[in-house]
Amino acid sequence: MNLILKKEKYLINKFKSFSSLEERYFFLINHGKKLLLMNKKNLIDKNLIEDCQSKLWIKINLNKKKLIIKIFTTALFPKGIVFLIKYIYSNSSLKEIKNYNHNFYKHLNSFFSQLRNNGLLFIINKILFFNSKFLK
Repeated sequence: MNLILKKEKYLINKFKSFSSLEERYFFLINHGKKLLLMNKKNLIDKNLIEDCQSKLWIKINLNKKKLIIKIFTTALFPKGIVFLIKYIYSNSSLKEIKNYNHNFYKHLNSFFSQLRNNGLLFIINKILFFNSKFLK
């Protein structure tokens, strides 16, 4: 099993184990608090995700054929959602990301509002865009 699928399995099982919405939110907020800060020089308009309610920046680089994803926001709940994205995709190989079916999104979208799902999908699509650019 590749690394992305292991991470996905962990997250899906974790979310299934929660008995309430509050437990899911607590998990997301606590993990979001652990995200490392992004260097201030990367908090520029070019890296800003425009379709999010919260200000959110994303910077994607390639290191040894693996995507390195840095995402930053100050909003607590979006930080938790950003944690999910970073957890799944960061440090994964380009080939793994290309072949991945994004099942975690399909499973977790029932836990979020339509607006949050749209933001999540927008960020995933941005990662896929960069991934395809790096594959060329």
